[in-house]
This record gives sequence, C-alpha cells and structure tokens, in this order.
Amino acid sequence: MAILGIICYNIISMKQYSLPSSPSGPPEALNDAPDMLAYIERGDFHSEADRNIAVGLYEAIEENAADALIAPEIRLEALTSLRALVPVVGEDGRRRIDGRPLSIATERWIASRLGSPEVDMTSPDGPWGRLPQPVREEITAPGAELRMELTTHCTVACTFCSFADKGQIAAKASFESAVAIMKEFTANRVPAHAATQVDSLYWGTDPFDIKWGNGSEERDYRDLAKVYEALTEGNNRKLGTSTAVPIGEEFRILAFAQLTHERRWLKMRLSQTEANAGRIGHMMKILAAAVPGSEADVHPVTFQRRQGPALRGQNAWNRVKPEDIRPWDIIGPNCADGVVVSVNGAYGVIMQGASIERPHGEIREPVEAGLDEQGNRRCVVPSQNVRVDADDGQDVYPDIPVTSFTLNPSGEVIERRTEVRANDPHRAMLRLMGAWTYLRSSGAVRNADAVTLFRQRFGESVDVVRRYLSNGNANPSMIKVLGILAKDGLIEIDD
Repeated sequence: MAILGIICYNIISMKQYSLPSSPSGPPEALNDAPDMLAYIERGDFHSEADRNIAVGLYEAIEENAADALIAPEIRLEALTSLRALVPVVGEDGRRRIDGRPLSIATERWIASRLGSPEVDMTSPDGPWGRLPQPVREEITAPGAELRMELTTHCTVACTFCSFADKGQIAAKASFESAVAIMKEFTANRVPAHAATQVDSLYWGTDPFDIKWGNGSEERDYRDLAKVYEALTEGNNRKLGTSTAVPIGEEFRILAFAQLTHERRWLKMRLSQTEANAGRIGHMMKILAAAVPGSEADVHPVTFQRRQGPALRGQNAWNRVKPEDIRPWDIIGPNCADGVVVSVNGAYGVIMQGASIERPHGEIREPVEAGLDEQGNRRCVVPSQNVRVDADDGQDVYPDIPVTSFTLNPSGEVIERRTEVRANDPHRAMLRLMGAWTYLRSSGAVRNADAVTLFRQRFGESVDVVRRYLSNGNANPSMIKVLGILAKDGLIEIDD
C-alpha cells in the first residue's frame, strides 16, 4: 500500500482576499444576486464540491423565494446564514468560518480528512480480513447491527465524548473495504416483522470526518450512504447518522440533509455543543429556506460538557472529587455493547460507568485476544446490547454474554464457549445510574411503589458496588452514585 503524506493546509497558497464586510448589516444588502454569487466564488473552500453545494443552496433559496414558497424574512435569514458559513480569508491570512479564525493545527486536522492514507480493512492483514471466518460469522450473525469506525481519530473533539481519539486523522478505511464489510452485514436479512436494525458507520469518530479522492471527483459519507441504501433495499435495516458537524464540512452535511429528505432516510442527528451551536443554527435556517420541510429530517440534540472524562485519560479523573461528579459524567455518550470494526482493529466494547478506573466509560478489548499456553488462537466477541432510553431501567445495562473462540494453528475451532460477565461493579454502577435517570425523568423517584421496585430489581447491583468499595477500592464515581441513591431514598441512608 502506498503511504500518502498527510496534506497540511498551506496558508501561503490561500487566495489572498481580505475578509469581506460583515453580513451583520441590513438584510437588504444581500438582495443583489451577483454580489452573493461573487462572495461564494471568493470563498476559500477546500474543495469545489463544497462551493458547488453552496451555489446550489443559494439558487434553491432564490427560486423558492421567487415562487413565494418562503417568506422574505426567511430568505434573508437563510442568505445571511449561508454567507456566514462560506470560508473566507482575513487580513491575517487565516481562514474564517462563521467568524471563527482557524488555527494551523485545525487546518491540518481538516486537511487530514482527505489527505490521510487509506487502509484496506479486508486485506489478509487488515483489521477485518485477518479475523477467522467463524468469528466474522459470529459478529455478522442475523440480528447484529453494523458499527464501524472509519478513521483513526475524530477531528471534532467534542467535550461530551470520553472515548474518541481526538486529533488529526492518521489513516482511514478505504472506500472499497468499507463497502465490502457492509455487504457481509447486510447479507443477513432482518425479518420484516422484527424491529428495524439501525446500523452506523461511526463510533468514536464522525461520519463526515472522512473523504476519498477519486480522480477529479471526491467521495464522502453521502456516497457510502447511497451504497448502503442499495445493499439494504427490501431489508429491514436503516442507516443511523449522527454528526457533531466537523468544522469545514457544513455544506457536505447540508447536502446529506437534502438527500435524507428526498430519500426518506432516518432522521439525522446533529450533536449540538458550545462550539458548533452557531453553525448548526445557520444550517437549520438554510435548510428551511432551500429545501422547505427538510429541517424536520434533522434533529439537533444538545449535549453537555463533561467535567473531566472529556480530557481523556486517568489524569483528568485523579483531580475529581465525588461532589464534583455529575450523573452525566458517569453515564456518558456510549450507547451499545458489541463489536466495533475500526480502522485500528476489531474491538469488543462493553459499556461501563465512567470513573477513575474506567475513564472512557467503556471497556474496549481487541477481538483478537492473543494465544493461549498451547499456542492456539483466541478471539472474544461480546454480544450486542443497545441502550434504550425509554426503558424502565431494568434491562438497559444487563450483564453481557461473551463468546470465546479457541482455534488451532490450522484455523479450526476447537472450543466455542459463552459466559456471562456478571458482578462487574463498573457495569453495576452504570446500571444504577441508568435506572435512577429514568426514575428522575419520569417523576417517580419518591414514589413508594417505585422505590420498592427499585430495591427489588437493583439491590444486587447496590451490593456489588458496596462490596467493591469495602474491599479498599477508592472510586469517586461509585461513592457519588451511592450518595445520589441515598439522597433520593432509593437505598437506605446508611448505605
């Protein structure tokens, strides 16, 4: 495989345009179509694809306004927002998006989305290709949802995420190998009467963090989604899309939102943070004017900043006291157990309560577990479980069955065994916080019947956590959880 250099964005080679005047003046200033098109033309986009999307959105807004499909004030708000998202170069030579100057490091991160080297995940030594066939069959068995991490890093660096490797992308999956893995999963059809399976092509990454060169054209997440649609036609599977809007990819995401509306794909979630709230606001205004009705197919969800774990690593937790930990810091964004096929390798993921001992809020272990004492190959596959926020807390975080394979040097399975990982105090802590969150949101925390039911269902989990602490393990998160439950009367105050 040819090793491609990471392409750094060269500020010296930028088009030397001064930052145009702010669009904060009277909206009437945006009435002149040639001026707006010229503004887009002067924009310093990384790709002509983005410029073309911007022009198409502008033309759609003007056409809808001419046909009286949108009110004049909607048009002017949308044009102001469109103008804000066009990348422009200021007098200091730095690009700006929505008024934010981009640092050299940020430009490197942006450039790495396209310039990073590609990895064939299905090659004999690739993360997926080197797995034994029986193990791949277990991972892709009917009922298994597809989860892939297509890049080594995430360039968004959200403050709510504790488990992504944040930074410049070092490598990405090749388009063809991503499609090949999709085919293995989607070949197992979901019965029409079963619940719809929701697949995802991201995990601790962002779906719009990856682009591929393809001659004079570029491919991105939109192209993968189209292939997925073709592979799953008539199958009870859907592609779930959640993005935190990597800066510089706003127009790709707007184009995907239009596709979502036209093809009736699952609603796209926008993870809204302090850093991207302004850009998401602009995007929603553009959609409402360019493709009326499409804004209903996009669901912005506000995420909180986490207080320590987002810094990733044990050092962040070493400074945390129980009184400073919030429930959100313990539960975190992780939403499923199972296998994630990553460009870094295939990993078994088991959700955990985030703490000084589990700073990422998950256990992530390679499916390839190494060799046993006899030199036989071992692989471990956790079963799939999806967190359901509307559940009553009983089965949101159950103990997880884990299947172990032992294969001899010839690749034959000589043992296949499934065991339940029970009495894990970190999992028990997460289960308690999940149940408490449900009770708080439903208003049933101090209901006598709810308290009795809680003690019946989760008494064992409380005991597991208490025993762990009594054995000399100092875990501020567990101390906090017991304190929360006691305060709300779910466990005895002496606990």
